[in-house]
Amino acid sequence: MKSQVGISKGKGNISVTITFGFASAGEYELKVFDQNDANPDLRTGVSTDDVEDRFDLGRPEDLFGRAISIKAWASTPSSEPDWVGVIVEVEQGQKELAELRLKASVKSHQEAVFPFFIRFVEAK
Repeated sequence: MKSQVGISKGKGNISVTITFGFASAGEYELKVFDQNDANPDLRTGVSTDDVEDRFDLGRPEDLFGRAISIKAWASTPSSEPDWVGVIVEVEQGQKELAELRLKASVKSHQEAVFPFFIRFVEAK
């Protein structure tokens, strides 16, 4: 899923929250790219609960024009087919700017892969 998110100077730091839904277990890679869409800063995590993982990406002035990508893998703890899902929220200060949701039905012992790509632009 591709998205463009407008951010503003002086309204607080930018943060990203990753949550796995439907009681699914998962892991993810969060890459923060430089101005040339290269040299990613890699952050990884694992989730076995419905508790969100939050990352502070810093000041908006340092993120204008930059992109992040998130690749998440989720599987069901059940031996039956079930739904799995990932929610990515982008916030500035305490205000939500974007909420991206992807879900899939998976068979037992299989996983779904969820790609997200977000470009930060200056809000108008």
